Amino acid sequence: MSEGTPTDEDLLRQLEREHRKRELVQNIGLAVGSTLDLDELLKRIAENVTELMEAERSTIYVVDPDSSELWSRVAQGEKDVEIRLPLGTGVAGWVGQQGKVLNIPDAYADDRFDPTWDGTTGYRTRSILCAPMATKAGQVIGVIQVLNKLGEGPFTSDDEIYLQAIAGQAAITLHNARLVRSLLKNNEELHRIKEELEQRNKELDLLLDLEQLANSARDLEDLLGRVIKRSAERCNADAGAIVLVDSTGETLTLDVAFMKHGQELTRFNVPWGEGLAGWVTKNGESMRVDDADADPRCSKTMGQPVGYQARSALCVPLRGHHGVLGAIELLNKGGDGPFTEGDEKVLSLLAGQVTQAVQLAQGRERRDREERLATIGHLLSGVLHDLKTPMTVISGYVQLMVQADEAKLRQSYADTVLKQFQYIGSMTAEILAFARGESKILLRRVYLHQFVEEISELLRKELEPRSIKVVIELNFRGTARFDESKMRRVFYNIARNAAEAMPTGGTFSIVIGRDAEHLIFTFSDTGTGVPEEVRNSLFESFSTAGKKGGTGLGLAVVKKIIDEHDGTISFSSEPNKGTTFTISLPLQVE
Repeated sequence: MSEGTPTDEDLLRQLEREHRKRELVQNIGLAVGSTLDLDELLKRIAENVTELMEAERSTIYVVDPDSSELWSRVAQGEKDVEIRLPLGTGVAGWVGQQGKVLNIPDAYADDRFDPTWDGTTGYRTRSILCAPMATKAGQVIGVIQVLNKLGEGPFTSDDEIYLQAIAGQAAITLHNARLVRSLLKNNEELHRIKEELEQRNKELDLLLDLEQLANSARDLEDLLGRVIKRSAERCNADAGAIVLVDSTGETLTLDVAFMKHGQELTRFNVPWGEGLAGWVTKNGESMRVDDADADPRCSKTMGQPVGYQARSALCVPLRGHHGVLGAIELLNKGGDGPFTEGDEKVLSLLAGQVTQAVQLAQGRERRDREERLATIGHLLSGVLHDLKTPMTVISGYVQLMVQADEAKLRQSYADTVLKQFQYIGSMTAEILAFARGESKILLRRVYLHQFVEEISELLRKELEPRSIKVVIELNFRGTARFDESKMRRVFYNIARNAAEAMPTGGTFSIVIGRDAEHLIFTFSDTGTGVPEEVRNSLFESFSTAGKKGGTGLGLAVVKKIIDEHDGTISFSSEPNKGTTFTISLPLQVE
């Protein structure tokens, strides 16, 4: 065998090397298709590339599009070390910028090589083979760099071919992985946004639900009962309570409204600061208690008035404009589990709306009291005037009794006197009931001709400047019993509603009459008529049909006042011909 001719052993070793290279290329292909985890993927590629290239180490750089830098995901042999370099800097930076393969036999003889890393780590770079990872569109998204061919020689042209092929595969996979990660990230973001929107919708539904409860509540006590029930349902609690601070002089007490599922609302007072709700009211902090028996803030006696024992509790403060005005508390989470952070969030959301509703309800009650007192004061002269008639009758019949000789005649006079006293007692009872808030209306005798004269003058002053003629027909001139102040409000609201329907002027007519048992008020206008879309909800709150500046409360107030008088109201309307409202009140003739 001539010199230089490879032996069988040489051929066998070369064959094994080629077989191993194909195996490594296959491994790289399998790695490319086996995972979308970028760190794991680049680690596998780097390990196989190092062996395939018969090099000491490999580094894979990824282009950061935000900073125009290359940074290493995997640096084989250097664990937990991140390498960053600007595009155009160093050998890898040059390849990343130019998009060309670079094979350097002697690193220190090439100006593009930066020896800083060698100086820092003590590593000696001899030869370098570096290839760009580019997409089909030619965009460089990374660089594969291998260092120091084993043995003394440089990297070969075959190594370049292998590395370019591997770089092309890696580029496709890296690009796909980025797309998938971007899609996953977008999906996660969409999922997060969806959850936030769903949560927001739930919160808005909850707030709308509570607002409807507040609008439909008859009074503060009814509101408290509805809120407790709905809060307990939302958080799966067995019972609940709302504590309101009642300031009376120098003494502060807690007015508790307590309700258990299936039970009526119970109200009682407890000392200031007592119990968990008292502590929350006093300190203004929310509290969740998993074991009520073990928490000293939970009162052992507070539930005694209603025969209830708490196991777990959740309580949040009701923060008003001028400090904490109370607290809302839920007791005994369903399933014997503790109240959660989600429950606290829901209850805190409810608390904000409850506070507004309670403040509005308290304000309404305060205004009602003030209005009742003002009405009583305004009507005192009328009441005194009304007393003159029965007192005159009593005086006259008492004198007749003195003069009468017959017992039967005196008894007749006495019966008449007693009826007058009954009338006075009835009138006094009505005034006191109204003053205490037990009655929504103050019934008193009204002289219809005087009432109509006063109101017609006021309506003409308001409507005639708007080119609206006021016509009033009084077919019944007797007396009736109704709340004069509130019925005056009925007249005003209907008149103003009519004026809105007659922007260019027209006629507003009022006819007052009676039948056998009812006092009948008929209000007619020559306006545009009631829009079809609001006819079924005309007497509901906030029904405006888009009227500029309208609140949608005028006719709702009218309906409420008529209901309080045990009367009825109806309407008929034709487009561009006008609307007629008919009110019927029980006739109580004096």
